[in-house]
Amino acid sequence: MSELPSLPEPGVIHAAAWYGDIAAFSRRLEFFLESVDRAGRPRVRLLASAPEGWARSGWERISLPRDARVVGDPNPKPFLKDIFDQALARSQPHDWLLYTNSDLAVLPGLYTELLSLRGSVVEYMRREASPDAQTLDDLL
Repeated sequence: MSELPSLPEPGVIHAAAWYGDIAAFSRRLEFFLESVDRAGRPRVRLLASAPEGWARSGWERISLPRDARVVGDPNPKPFLKDIFDQALARSQPHDWLLYTNSDLAVLPGLYTELLSLRGSVVEYMRREASPDAQTLDDLL
């Protein structure tokens, strides 16, 4: 069996989105942000489709050209296509594009595992956690 050719080191462009009243799910959002901080981020660029004025160290807030209100939804949910267009514009050909919801925690080894893979698509499944979790450690 021949060895695979070496490729440039990939990076991860991790995009997440939140919208509307952040206070309604603020604890889950904090779990998400804390889990990303804990995950270690070698070669990871973080993009947030977040409300105007939101800022957090290490994150780039992106503006999207439209949201679900253009099709009659009362909530300003972003379109995944627009998020991925922004991520793709910031990527290199060998990078992974990752989208997660912002009310889910990521596991500590997520980026390291993803960077160790070669392929075109990886799907991760979520699992439900106790709504009574008070800390990220309780959640994980």
